[in-house]
Amino acid sequence: MNSSAFGAPWSKVGVIEQATGLIFDQASEADIQIARTYCAEHDPWPGPGAVMATSQLGIVCLSKP
Repeated sequence: MNSSAFGAPWSKVGVIEQATGLIFDQASEADIQIARTYCAEHDPWPGPGAVMATSQLGIVCLSKP
């Protein structure tokens, strides 16, 4: 797994899929905005609140937006 792939927005899902063995859909623009708002208010990984999951959306804050 090449962690530098996190730099390209279109490749993030594939990197997470490789790391977890799970399959995910690409986030919608609305989901991306929700994640940006959430991460602006929380510390990046491994800080408290850096990971959040709802019924259909998982967020991992890797940096401040």
